[in-house]
Amino acid sequence: MKSILKESLQIGIVVCVIIGIGYACKKNRFKKEVFLEEMYTYKAEPEINAAINATDLLQSSWAVYSTNSTADNFATVISNYSVVANQMEEISFYNLGDVSAVYVFSRFYKTTVDTNGIIDAFNAQESFAENDIANYVNTRKGLFALEYLLYSTSFADSLTEPKFINFVDAHLSYLHSSATEFQNTWNIYQKNFIKNDGEGVSDSYNIVINRIIHVLEDLISKRIAEPLDGNDHKLAVGHYANKALEKIKVQVLQLQQIYLGIGTETFNSVYNNVRKKNKKLADKVSEKFEETVTFGNAMTNEMDYYINTDSTPLVDYKNLLIELLAFFKGDIQDELNIIITFGDTDGD
Repeated sequence: MKSILKESLQIGIVVCVIIGIGYACKKNRFKKEVFLEEMYTYKAEPEINAAINATDLLQSSWAVYSTNSTADNFATVISNYSVVANQMEEISFYNLGDVSAVYVFSRFYKTTVDTNGIIDAFNAQESFAENDIANYVNTRKGLFALEYLLYSTSFADSLTEPKFINFVDAHLSYLHSSATEFQNTWNIYQKNFIKNDGEGVSDSYNIVINRIIHVLEDLISKRIAEPLDGNDHKLAVGHYANKALEKIKVQVLQLQQIYLGIGTETFNSVYNNVRKKNKKLADKVSEKFEETVTFGNAMTNEMDYYINTDSTPLVDYKNLLIELLAFFKGDIQDELNIIITFGDTDGD
């Protein structure tokens, strides 16, 4: 019996060694087209689909609120909006390449909000449809306009009024249609995205690495430095919902997952590519991502606290992001022969 057990253990060890070698070999392999296809299949597509589904749920909860405007039903709307807002932060990464060139994402994701224009639009007519919202400039519609409507004090006395309910309903219909258009644009673009694995600035892999760089630059300069240097938390993106720091954390986690290849399934990653050329560098960047994500998660207050009471953690968090950016604009750029381009994250 002991002999059989011993033989079984030996066989098991051999099998594990073979599997381990195979996994290590897989980790060391990297092909641009494989990365691009897997990033779309296991990351971009399911997350875009999830954002659409979350928007459906938000619309449904608003429909319930429109017929029964209770505090509990409004709280459900707010909860569902928070989910949508975070998922839009995730998929904002995919506003790249040919998709970004048609400006479909910026139609519903414009971080600058024209509050006076929204109020003027509300006062200009008695009823609203999706087409009315579509004709507004981008700063008066979309995700952040909805945040202003749902959270600001400007409409606090109007939350149960039929006109306001109709106004929000039209905004939600527009948000859903525009997000669906973004999804459809990706469905058309994804084959070109995957096959475009050549060289130069138009290479999809080059575009993805640049996107990481541009998102980090945006988080540092716009999301953190502007409210920090201006000593005004109201300059922060997402301040109406008091979720500005949460939005930054969502985007940093997204960058980490793209770097490591974490989606509905693990996929061939940027980490694997860097690791082939410089394992020490690949691990340093991985560790810096982990340090940054962990540090951000430990910041349990929101942006207003760090601006108005204790800015030290926010400065430290910004510095961690700057260190990450330095890796991508320096060593990683050199190792992967990346051509850095000018980026624009939300069409401003």
